[in-house]
Amino acid sequence: MDDTISRQAAIDALHTHLMYRMGTDSNKKRLDEWINNLPSAQPEIIRCRDCDWWTKQPDSLQGRCALSGTYPTGGFFCGNAKQRPYPCDPEKNQDCSKTGCYINGGECRHTLNKEYAREEDE
Repeated sequence: MDDTISRQAAIDALHTHLMYRMGTDSNKKRLDEWINNLPSAQPEIIRCRDCDWWTKQPDSLQGRCALSGTYPTGGFFCGNAKQRPYPCDPEKNQDCSKTGCYINGGECRHTLNKEYAREEDE
């Protein structure tokens, strides 16, 4: 069975179960964490503007999709999207161990997280 449910709904249902209410606080915390760490059943949607296949066209909301040969707007999406890497700002990217980072002699210069992207004028 492949039903999609809310993690929070599962936690709420678990909290009403007698065995859960009788458990220790550490066991309750572990169960809550286990449910929260389950993979999402909803796929991540990558918009064309963030896809590696898409190139924005000058003076237009549209861009060319190299994969399909079409010209969708940046807000469109499809099942073949490939997350575009961003030039990484190692100062912003506190989650990275930086073992392969260019600042440590490695080759990595990119991130898939837009929050850690280097500003355009840098």
